[in-house]
Amino acid sequence: MEHQITEIRKLTKSRALVTVDDTDTFPLYTGELKKYQIRENGMISPDVYEGIREGLYRRALTRCLHLLKERDYLQGEIRKKLQRGGYPEDIIEAVTDCLKRERFLDDERYIGNYLQFHGGEKSRRAVMEFLKRKGADPKAVGEACESYYEDNPDSQADLAERLLRKKLHAGDDLNDWQTLQKARGFLYRKGFSAETAEKALRSVMEEKET
Repeated sequence: MEHQITEIRKLTKSRALVTVDDTDTFPLYTGELKKYQIRENGMISPDVYEGIREGLYRRALTRCLHLLKERDYLQGEIRKKLQRGGYPEDIIEAVTDCLKRERFLDDERYIGNYLQFHGGEKSRRAVMEFLKRKGADPKAVGEACESYYEDNPDSQADLAERLLRKKLHAGDDLNDWQTLQKARGFLYRKGFSAETAEKALRSVMEEKET
């Protein structure tokens, strides 16, 4: 059964978004529109339609492999890039499945590496918010953080102390209520828990008293 081209919408000078049968959309280059004789209200044979989709799959996969040569990506990041490119959802699904199967995409590896490099440089909340914002699964992030901070129990307190020392001026006295509140607020805004903040404050106060 032939498919009807219901809309062609220009994306850029060289690319257009084609809608088929009012529901299926995919991006094509201007040269491909001519090659496949794509025009509004025209028809596409089943063979041509399948050929276009196979070409889109290969193009999407090649693009992703090129991106992944430069650095690791989360599955959510790759999906967003393909979605912005106008690729159909089932092709995006097929491409990400292939990349996961071949271990080019591995969210667990990405999250673990990020924690190893940045777990001691950012608060736990900041780490979790960053990864979730990038598209990581919240449950996977939570489990990875639980494991990392269990293995590195002092990392958050050490980081909070370092940041607090850097923030405080030479004449600042944490025995002064207003100064203490400002220091406490600073640590909270950085994403540290109340327990970690209080531990860091006590440590710095004791340090200044010696």
